[in-house]
Amino acid sequence: MENANLNEEEKQEALAAEEAKRHQESDEEVDEIEAMIEREEIEHKRAEKEAAEKKLFDEDAEKDRKQREERDAAKLEQIRENERDLLDQRS
Repeated sequence: MENANLNEEEKQEALAAEEAKRHQESDEEVDEIEAMIEREEIEHKRAEKEAAEKKLFDEDAEKDRKQREERDAAKLEQIRENERDLLDQRS
């Protein structure tokens, strides 16, 4: 009878050990998933930051382009006025 109880105890211990192992594996999977989620969140934040920086860069570049075009247009207008003045003086 004692041998049967011992076997039953061994069976219970083995089942408990299996359950503990499954629980540990499950915890490891959860940890791995949480780490993946964290990496994805970090990547998303980095991408958002890069997009914001690119937007600012593009806005600055567009502003610079417009200013350059306005300066060039003003220079061209000044050249035309000078040409008209010269033509008027020759007439």
